[in-house]
Amino acid sequence: MKPSRRAFLQQCASAMAGWFAPGFPNGTTVTLQRDLNAIIGEANMGIDVMRLLWNGTQLDEVYRIQHNATQRFPSASCFKAWLTAYYYTFVPPTAWQDQPGTPLYQAIVNSNNTDTGTVLAQVGEFQRFGNAIQKFNDYLTTDLLLQHGIYTWAWEGNPVMGQVDERFAMTAERSVLVRGVPHQVANVTTAVDMLGGYYQLLTRAHPADGSLRSQIATRALRLLSIPSDDPAYASPIERVVGRGGYIGKDGTLPLGNLSAGTVLNDVGILTDARGFTLVAFLSVGESQFTAQHALAQTLDRLRQYEDEKTIQWTTT
Repeated sequence: MKPSRRAFLQQCASAMAGWFAPGFPNGTTVTLQRDLNAIIGEANMGIDVMRLLWNGTQLDEVYRIQHNATQRFPSASCFKAWLTAYYYTFVPPTAWQDQPGTPLYQAIVNSNNTDTGTVLAQVGEFQRFGNAIQKFNDYLTTDLLLQHGIYTWAWEGNPVMGQVDERFAMTAERSVLVRGVPHQVANVTTAVDMLGGYYQLLTRAHPADGSLRSQIATRALRLLSIPSDDPAYASPIERVVGRGGYIGKDGTLPLGNLSAGTVLNDVGILTDARGFTLVAFLSVGESQFTAQHALAQTLDRLRQYEDEKTIQWTTT
């Protein structure tokens, strides 16, 4: 089945209509950046926000604000988002299996760790050189144009356990800093890198030119828009905008999993009638309450900014 990009994105925009005001921010973002800096302060959090609005049939970037955006954080399960386009790129379209219960669906929608390894192993069979981790990273760096890959996927019992990519080994240069103390973490990323991946998918999905490249991006975004099968679960962003109200993938690690401390990440795309807001939020070494509160404040401030600019735009 080939999903309609236009119908899919319209459906996403409709879901967000009651939360994110469809304004055109035509004023300065200096105060918005200042407020973001105040919200995060000295906390160990990184954020990158990009606002894209339709200009006819084109998407224009109208602002971008950042805080600790190039600082390294544990990627946790956020990296699983890239399994979507990776799978669709190398598996022949006639063999695509992403319905409920399949490994790809389980890895993305329900963040199943064993199925994540299964997908890595399955897609690796369609390529010749390197182990499954190396092949995945080759795709991330050469196709999605990301800087950070994963070092390993060591979840007990998954089929790629023990495989590593030394290009992304745990070194001093790739360590995670928490209040000046370095911590060795297997898989790290930055807010800039995560947002960049979603930007690649979004811009490839538009225009819907019928190319395989466009189909891959659209199908990846569609799968990433499905909320967890657990009705009680909501990602950190969904806790603010509503369950199922965004396209993305979160990742959390409770205290005790890493020496660096608690991880609470969420990265994705908020949609509305006029365009898209890409948000990458990463945190480590802060309590889940502190991180969630900062994320909620940030999203509320973005909404307030849209409201302010809508009033300014429509009255001038």
